[in-house]
Amino acid sequence: MVVSGSFITNSDNYGSVSGRERVGGIVGGISTLAITISNCNNYGEVTATVKTAGGIVGRFEGTTTVQITIEQCTNKGNVSCTAESGEV
Repeated sequence: MVVSGSFITNSDNYGSVSGRERVGGIVGGISTLAITISNCNNYGEVTATVKTAGGIVGRFEGTTTVQITIEQCTNKGNVSCTAESGEV
């Protein structure tokens, strides 16, 4: 998990990532009030055996006051999950 006010920049993942849930190429889960993810790329395979997988972020959790910015990020890897998966 990351803390509120965090910045993740210029990060690339080329490895495979797997787990039960909240599996992401860059970040597994976000439950913070503010975060910026920029210029990050995932090229590896992302697999969740239960739920919530994403090429950049595995899962967002929070309220309507959460401020998450994702800019200039790409996912080129395969994302697989039994429920709730996405490219970003």
